[in-house]
Amino acid sequence: MFFLTVAICIVVSVPAYWLLYSKMMNPSINLPVIYDNAWVMSSQWTGSMGVAIAIKGNQYYYWQYSDFKLPQEPEYPIIGNYRNTLDALILDDPKNRLYANKWKFAVNAGRKTLWSERDLGDYARMLIPDPGFNPGYPFHNQSTLKVEQAGGGNALEPPSHPSTAPSKSRATP
Repeated sequence: MFFLTVAICIVVSVPAYWLLYSKMMNPSINLPVIYDNAWVMSSQWTGSMGVAIAIKGNQYYYWQYSDFKLPQEPEYPIIGNYRNTLDALILDDPKNRLYANKWKFAVNAGRKTLWSERDLGDYARMLIPDPGFNPGYPFHNQSTLKVEQAGGGNALEPPSHPSTAPSKSRATP
């Protein structure tokens, strides 16, 4: 009975947050169909929050949902410029609206992933590449994005050459 209750709560709460989140979408923004890269918080996260970051050209697109609400909740996506250093993706946001501005690169099971500096080591908060990313429903594939943890070891390795180009993510209907 406990597991059934938990399963019902999860199924009910995720769409409820998504409904609330979708009301914050800015319909006047024409979003790209194909992104250079897109990452979404892994399915291991069991809290009431999600982060999605997509890169196209020299701009980032940022989505977030959370049970913690700001006094003046922004419309999503937040769009801005970014810098790519040797070990991190740095999102410029002078209004300080993002969960984190600096996202460290890490390789997990051969995939280039992102971790906010404050969450390093917390596998549940890792952002996983989403090849089927859809900007209209940025968290749609979250349940399928898994972190690989080697048996007792660290499944992370530094990227050999971090870049934001190789893996194209196409929006799916």
